[in-house]
Amino acid sequence: MTRKIDDRNASYVEIEGITFKQHIIDVIMGEEEAEELKEEWLPIAEALQYPERFPLLLDEILDVEKSRELRRALIRVQIDSQLRVDEDLDFYKKQLFAAESIEILLFRRLRLKPKGKRKKKKKSKDESDKEGEDESEEEGLEKEKVEEKEEKSDEKENKNDDEKKNGKEDDDEDTEEEDGEENDEDNDEENDEDNDEENDEENDEENDEDNDEDNDEDDEKSEED
Repeated sequence: MTRKIDDRNASYVEIEGITFKQHIIDVIMGEEEAEELKEEWLPIAEALQYPERFPLLLDEILDVEKSRELRRALIRVQIDSQLRVDEDLDFYKKQLFAAESIEILLFRRLRLKPKGKRKKKKKSKDESDKEGEDESEEEGLEKEKVEEKEEKSDEKENKNDDEKKNGKEDDDEDTEEEDGEENDEDNDEENDEDNDEENDEENDEENDEDNDEDNDEDDEKSEED
């Protein structure tokens, strides 16, 4: 929509019978000395120039087609209002409210709105004491867990040492048993040898006696003859 004015350097312009400051048109369009304003944006521009008319223009504003360019225009107005608030506190606070409200109505949220920090709730003395007790309990539980873990580790090491010791004793017993079996075998062999020698001696004695008896008989026969 083209402005209807002869002096391009004037600070005010008239569009469709509505007088606007040149500055607000420049901010909305994003260029200096803007000569045109989109016709469908006229209700929004009027609400920004005259914030007190905003409630009466609400229906027309809600019918405006949403677009990226429109949202950027609203953001530009919000930034400009913040920068100029010291010049006219009342007017620019109202203009900022209108620009933010229109963005929320059309786009559901503010792009420039900073997230407020949650205030930490002041804790009462009882809550602080309770938290201190809870922390102490947690520290105590952690300490008990560490001690229990160390005890289990010590038990495991002692168990391994006992197993190693028992294994060594079993090996020693096996060695002793083997040595005892070898000694028994040696003793058995010696006893067998002794028995064999005794039997041989007895057999030799018996043979000697038999020979003596035979010799005596032979002598007697010789005498008789």
